[in-house]
Amino acid sequence: MKAIDVSRPPMFVHYHSPCVLRREPALTQLVRQLCDEDPCLADRVRADAGFAPLLASCRPVSMSCKVPASPEIIITGIPRSGTSYLCNILHRFENCVVLNEPEEISRPLRKEPIPFGVGAFCRDVRRDVLEGRPIRNKLRDGKVTDETVGANEQAEYSPSVTGPDFILGLKSPLAFVSRLDALRRSMPNSRIVACVRNPLDTLASWKTTFSHLLSADVTNMTHGGLRDPFLSHQHQLMLKEVAAVKHPAWRRAAWWRYLAELILDAGPNVIIVRYPDSVTDPAGIARRLFDGYNPGATREPVVPSTVRAAKRSALDEDDLQAIHALCSEPAAALGIDIM
Repeated sequence: MKAIDVSRPPMFVHYHSPCVLRREPALTQLVRQLCDEDPCLADRVRADAGFAPLLASCRPVSMSCKVPASPEIIITGIPRSGTSYLCNILHRFENCVVLNEPEEISRPLRKEPIPFGVGAFCRDVRRDVLEGRPIRNKLRDGKVTDETVGANEQAEYSPSVTGPDFILGLKSPLAFVSRLDALRRSMPNSRIVACVRNPLDTLASWKTTFSHLLSADVTNMTHGGLRDPFLSHQHQLMLKEVAAVKHPAWRRAAWWRYLAELILDAGPNVIIVRYPDSVTDPAGIARRLFDGYNPGATREPVVPSTVRAAKRSALDEDDLQAIHALCSEPAAALGIDIM
């Protein structure tokens, strides 16, 4: 199901279930306008449990009022490059909610050539947050986790925001980075952010965290691997070359290069965030990503931190040779100096 683009609203909308009407700001405002004009209709709406939330705690709306903005940020990048850390930073603002790898995005990314279902999911989440319904997220000690290792399970919670214009972010490294063009088409007004990090640190983390990163077995991956039915012919050929690399160290480096090139190919449509910058200047990164939005005040301090110690001791000579041979060029294009 496709979310309504408020800049290009439909001329006609057929009757739909209340939960769908309540998730679309344009339809919600239309119902409120009609109820302002017809008190009898307003009484009927308030008497229906499904429709009543449309009028809960709302003020009269004039026909000239604009539909509230629904700012969205898509966070992706190369795995183990600080995406969760960035989620934690942005979620510290009182008018921002960022979901860390929500399960609900998997199906539209696997089943839809243009994943309109991701945008519809965003509207569902926005509706639930504004109505005070719990949503699911990856949490650590009640806060959005800044590290998925050891905190990779979802739990329910009810985030608070200051208004209907709150910023909603979705994070998924592999699932999103592999569908950047399709996401741009399905969510043209969203802001896309890609996190990157020195491949020496990234690949050292791949070796010491998750098994799918250690093996770099792109043959069996659903999102962004050779099982992805929506890969372009060019990307299929590139991934087959990665899969054909027998030595794990060189295959990991080849896969990092492939992911980096996906980000580079997206050009100016993607905002690049380098991991050291998000750690040493988190407030500056937040200002950059929130430009033109209303993030509100901070729930907790957003202060510089120390870049986490690299696990480069996990890299052997094969790793180092592969990284310098295959990753140096795209890393430089991303503004990363391999040292």
